[in-house]
Amino acid sequence: MAISKQLKLSGLFFLLGIFIHPVQSQTQVELDRIYSIPELQTDFKVLRNRYESRFTNLELYHSAQQVQLVFDSLYQHITPMNAREFYSYICTLNSFIKDGHSHLLPDTKTSQYHYLNSLYLPFDIYVNNKSLFIKANYTGNLTIPVGAEIQSINGLKSADIYEFMMNRQVRDGLNEQYALWILNHYFKEYYSFYFGHPNKYQIQVNTGTGKSHFTTLDGLTNIQIDQNKLIYSAPTIKNVFESPNFRVKYDTSENVAIITIKTWEYPNLKSEIKMAFEEIGKQGINNLIVDIRDNQGGNFKPAIYLCSYLLNQPFKYYLDVKSVRRNNKGQRKFRSKKSFLLKTFFPVSKPFKGKVYVLINGGTFSNSTAFSSCLANYKRAVFVGEETGGDAVISSGVFSSKAYIELPNTHIQCENSNYQLHLNSSTSHNGRGLLPDYQVQSTLDDVIMGHDPVMEKTRSLIQSNREQ
Repeated sequence: MAISKQLKLSGLFFLLGIFIHPVQSQTQVELDRIYSIPELQTDFKVLRNRYESRFTNLELYHSAQQVQLVFDSLYQHITPMNAREFYSYICTLNSFIKDGHSHLLPDTKTSQYHYLNSLYLPFDIYVNNKSLFIKANYTGNLTIPVGAEIQSINGLKSADIYEFMMNRQVRDGLNEQYALWILNHYFKEYYSFYFGHPNKYQIQVNTGTGKSHFTTLDGLTNIQIDQNKLIYSAPTIKNVFESPNFRVKYDTSENVAIITIKTWEYPNLKSEIKMAFEEIGKQGINNLIVDIRDNQGGNFKPAIYLCSYLLNQPFKYYLDVKSVRRNNKGQRKFRSKKSFLLKTFFPVSKPFKGKVYVLINGGTFSNSTAFSSCLANYKRAVFVGEETGGDAVISSGVFSSKAYIELPNTHIQCENSNYQLHLNSSTSHNGRGLLPDYQVQSTLDDVIMGHDPVMEKTRSLIQSNREQ
């Protein structure tokens, strides 16, 4: 996709959509096939070459020597493995490289097969302080209440499962918020990527009585889980893809408008934004809440358009866009690229002049962090919630189908960012996301009961300002 059109979404979760298409059945023999050392070494060489030749952020957090040592070590310690084991093995590159736009996914055919046929952990999991809690139970087993702590799964301690999975999750820089957000939304999927699809799950749980007990449960297919959601539904916070991607609420009694944007890819988003501000103007509202929690990014243009309503001066969205190529000596060289993203943008004729509050969390990623950084640089908003999952100073992007490859033997999918983007930020680069002015984190009880302490805090700030 051309850079002049849009930044592609991180892809990590939207690619999960590949699972829903029908495929030919696979035998267990095919799924468990052990690949030889030469076959896996061939795949790794292809992967390494892709990272070293095209990936912009390869040496953003490590020296060239450190990167070489990690690649060499992984290559030298390859043993015969099946595709899932090899996927788990090479995914350690995710946490080492620290680029949220570069990731690996199991091959399409196998993923589709598993989605339709295999058995999954029958819970939604809440991850907090390296511990695992049940936020939704789809089994009907009343001995395992929502809120119970899982202490082990199939003989592995939860702390060890957490460390294993976090050591393989993508993230931007030194910031682990995006990795945590992934686990909190897609735990059972990534558990299956790393640990497979057992028929049964032996769960050690602590129900809050101070004693733990073991329970063995049958795994469930995704179809069964979806069916059981209707039966055993709980008032938990909805998954990002289950909630409206765009909505506007007007509260004239409190003089507040709330714009919620779950993705910048929403159809006709620019026209929806225009209509929202027309209505805000008609109603004389001067407090605006922009909720971009769980918004993983997407199209630049509506985000920049929204900035034009919130800023009252010409503004820069990005300061530099770079690509990397190897020269004829094999050296990695950066070069700046021409892009509409480097333009100076201008506010609309009648921008919003009231108070702006932006809600952020670990799922605020990529272009959503760029949007936040732009407003923060011009001191135009108060930020409430959690540190963004995206880097607040240097991001990356995938602008071409050439950024995607499939490894020749295992068919593992690889996406590498091929552009480095420098956000318009007044802070120096330290590998962290944008930090909120007011740190607010949901507790387990909040998640279970559907409370929204971030929104409540924001409304209290508006009320306090009104009373001053």
